[in-house]
Amino acid sequence: MANNHKAMIIYGAESLSHVDEQEAASILNVAKKGGITAIDTAALYKGSERLLGQLDVALDFTIHTKTPGVIPGCMSQESIINGMEQSLHDLHLDKVEIYYLHTADSATPLEETLSAIQQLYKHGKFDKLGISNLSTEQVQDLYDLAKEKSMILPSVYQGNYNPVARHAEKNLFPLLRKLGIKFYAYSPLAGGFLAKSARDLRGDNMHGRWSRDDPVGQIYHKLYNRPSLVAALEQWERLAHENGMKMAEMAYRWILYDSALKPELGDKIIIGSRRASQLEETLEIAHKGPLKKFVLHQIDLIWQSVENEAPIDNMQD
Repeated sequence: MANNHKAMIIYGAESLSHVDEQEAASILNVAKKGGITAIDTAALYKGSERLLGQLDVALDFTIHTKTPGVIPGCMSQESIINGMEQSLHDLHLDKVEIYYLHTADSATPLEETLSAIQQLYKHGKFDKLGISNLSTEQVQDLYDLAKEKSMILPSVYQGNYNPVARHAEKNLFPLLRKLGIKFYAYSPLAGGFLAKSARDLRGDNMHGRWSRDDPVGQIYHKLYNRPSLVAALEQWERLAHENGMKMAEMAYRWILYDSALKPELGDKIIIGSRRASQLEETLEIAHKGPLKKFVLHQIDLIWQSVENEAPIDNMQD
């Protein structure tokens, strides 16, 4: 895999919320050997920051984390200041490379949120401001206010992006390019949707993150278990098998080589894994290069078939 594509991969540590310390250490060892240099986590990912701190990962990786919570009031000054203090304590760090606003908060004035962020920045708690799960309009409003108040400007946007969630291409990407903001894509497999069979989605025996008894599983079912998307999944599965690929391989190769992401502009993708062997397989897949033009055309047709029903991100369906 070309170096500029290899550098696109960040390890998504939400997955570490579901593993023990021994497995986490094995996963991160694979990440290090595979050339991954950054880890994405969040206060919302239960136990992830604490586990990363226990493993002293900052010796080998730069760390990105996020403001706490996604409920009204989560972006208040008190919440942000206290949240950063707790995150740094759990991570055993004095600062992180990127600190994200995890989502919008209509209950808190934007200027209050940005003032808290500016205070943390002035005290050296982070190097770069990230934003996540904001609409195009919210990005513009935040950028304009930060610029007007001479506050730190966002330089990274983290958002949902995969072959069946491409709304960002229409309006968000052009704005980010205009403002000089990089795009970091989460959920390149649509939370694992693009590696499952339609038969599984229609059944009641889903396990792991797709269990209907799991809060995260309930979110994924709400986002992706919709008639047009399940029908598209059947097409996706058939297309991958007819072209000698696993479904996950096709999704990863698309986002790394054939999507609207631009490694030369600093765009990246966030890849999670609950097993070291799974991450090894993913990193091997990433060496295989771009997809054939026929396959790309079929992927575009799949997107067209689900565009009106596809989710925007993990916060907005």
